[in-house]
Amino acid sequence: MPRAVTPAFFFNPSGAASAFIANNNVLPGGWAGFHPGPSGETSDFRFTAPSAGRYSFAFSFEGADTVGTNTDVHIYTRGQDLFSATINGFGPASLQTFSGTVSLATGQVVDIGVGFATNQNYLFDLTAVQGTIAAVPEVSARPIGEARRPWRA
Repeated sequence: MPRAVTPAFFFNPSGAASAFIANNNVLPGGWAGFHPGPSGETSDFRFTAPSAGRYSFAFSFEGADTVGTNTDVHIYTRGQDLFSATINGFGPASLQTFSGTVSLATGQVVDIGVGFATNQNYLFDLTAVQGTIAAVPEVSARPIGEARRPWRA
């Protein structure tokens, strides 16, 4: 197996957890894995809004290294955090989640990033990430009809 280069991004397309890289990394099925770089580089996924509107974001982050992950995770746009948390540990016990709706301009970028956190060390820092981004349909205002008198017996 070739040596992993970091920062890195992995994906487990199967329905089952998969162990790799000396078997101390376990990535749940259907989750992505983000690993920061040795000099503080962030492993990053970038979403660019295809059109102006509201977008819903729902993301889960958890440690994916059995030794114990210590990373900082962020969802940010235009230099402002929409969400940030620290992942400490392994598996569901380290779970951090974000759910929110954001107004974006056409072409506006939102980054989902994983850095090496407070220990300033990138070893054992694989972080599992799962999420969705969806456009929120606009609801147009329409008249609901004329007012009606209350019913009386």
